[in-house]
Amino acid sequence: MMSRFPPPWSVEEGDNYFVVHDREGQQLAYVHFDNPSAAAKPLTRDEARRIAANIAKLPDCPRTNLSLVPDRQHKNVPGSRDPQRNRGLPRGFLPGMGLV
Repeated sequence: MMSRFPPPWSVEEGDNYFVVHDREGQQLAYVHFDNPSAAAKPLTRDEARRIAANIAKLPDCPRTNLSLVPDRQHKNVPGSRDPQRNRGLPRGFLPGMGLV
């Protein structure tokens, strides 16, 4: 099977960001740093570099077998969105976790 974003992925630094590219040069992700106009606390250059480097490692990670991931709609899973199961519980109450 041909990958849509062929590995290896690489990281390149811009003025205030890092960009992750696939083998063909397609830009996959931008991680910005030192942006004072950001809504949240801006990332440092080192934090952004580490995040971009970890994104570039993703093609080498083994695939997760999704059949092993529990279904959140199942009645036995805490935090299920089943309205019948959660009826009558106080706001902010998660089954199995108490008030949050």
